[in-house]
Amino acid sequence: MSLPAERFGYVHFDFLDLPREGWLAIHGEEARRFRSPAEIPSDRIFWCNLDWQHFHRGSSLGRLGQMRHASYLPIRPADAMAEFGLDADLLGPAEATRYLALMFGGVMTWSSKLLSAAVPDLPNERHFTKDSLREDLLPIFPPLEFPKGDEIHALLEGHSYHNVSSTLVPYRKEALKLIVRRPRLRHALDILASPSPAGPYRFLLPEDLGTVDDVVEDERPALGKLRLKEPSDAVFELYGFSNTISRAKRAVRSWAAHPEMDALRRMAEVEIEGAWIGKGYRPLGSVLPETVDPLLNGRLLRVSWSVGVACEAMWRAVLAPPPKPRGGSQSAARIGDISWQGLWARAADKLILFPLVRSLSEKGYDVSSYGFGWLLCFVDEPRLDEFLDDAAGLGLIPRIADIPKARTNVSWGGNKLDFPLAKLVYGKEIDRLIALDAIAANDLDKHGEIVASALS
Repeated sequence: MSLPAERFGYVHFDFLDLPREGWLAIHGEEARRFRSPAEIPSDRIFWCNLDWQHFHRGSSLGRLGQMRHASYLPIRPADAMAEFGLDADLLGPAEATRYLALMFGGVMTWSSKLLSAAVPDLPNERHFTKDSLREDLLPIFPPLEFPKGDEIHALLEGHSYHNVSSTLVPYRKEALKLIVRRPRLRHALDILASPSPAGPYRFLLPEDLGTVDDVVEDERPALGKLRLKEPSDAVFELYGFSNTISRAKRAVRSWAAHPEMDALRRMAEVEIEGAWIGKGYRPLGSVLPETVDPLLNGRLLRVSWSVGVACEAMWRAVLAPPPKPRGGSQSAARIGDISWQGLWARAADKLILFPLVRSLSEKGYDVSSYGFGWLLCFVDEPRLDEFLDDAAGLGLIPRIADIPKARTNVSWGGNKLDFPLAKLVYGKEIDRLIALDAIAANDLDKHGEIVASALS
């Protein structure tokens, strides 16, 4: 059995620097005031508006087992409100807290269902004990394969991947800052269908590999050390092979996973200086038990925001870094930053998004960065309606808060199963989206009734 939605809620602290009093709500209930953290129920799990710094270092709230910081989910509370088109300032803190409790309860209930289906022996009490939902969902997958020995030097952030790809496209600060994304469940399913490598791995020198074409066309997984010559403008400005938004993770990138090598050889002259070669491939999602399938592929799930967020956290679980070595010995200081499966999932995310980046760029929009299924764009206000049309044509959805008026006609270019969600989002049908999100808090056999009621 999974945990019910009533086990979750949301807490809004009045002051981030002095988080004592505020509002709290449990899923499905009205919000109420509290005067001290001691009044927050200890038999529930609460999401809150404190960022990691205020939560763990600016207060003692991180010691409370029932509390989770704002970044626990892959989306923060303010962004969740914007995606639904809800204005916290207009609603007031009590009503905003009530809505966020509904959202959090939905995400966590569906996450608990995923865990119960994949790991039935894991007690409900152990479902959510980590600092992020993606860490909590990691048990859904078999143990990840982390680099060993010399492999570690290639699987470091900045050396073989970036979590977010940054372009070099200049943008005007006066332009509108807009985030568009692929529907979360659709993106998760595509990542789970992407090839995932299996070891063991051995390093081969150029004379044993042949050309980059030989390596790419080999059926075995390869992580190549590359030298790019005369890259096209797309590689330099948009693909962002070595670009990063992280000032703390700057490095000269020279490694690329197999899927990226295939893309890069089409955009630049590529020389290969060596490669780690694995044993074979299988889809990332093939390792999941069959019991998880109904929680990912039910047709009615596409219209639920909470299901999408839970599934995003699930696929992002494979991006988790390796466990920190005990004892802090210097010999174990370099343990890599990502698993082999995570590196390939990261490449899949980038390569799914890159054609969308190119398409928007060709239409004259400035794409600043992209990753995790989203694109950050800068758009001149007079072109906003045109941009929204183009985004829909590429299978992308915006935050409802960024849509100036409801759109009745949507030319959707994404997967046809996602069209109902797109129509609701572009039509700014907020009440229906909230009603449909009850799917996540209920069993599969009730979904048809929920949908019928919401759309009546």
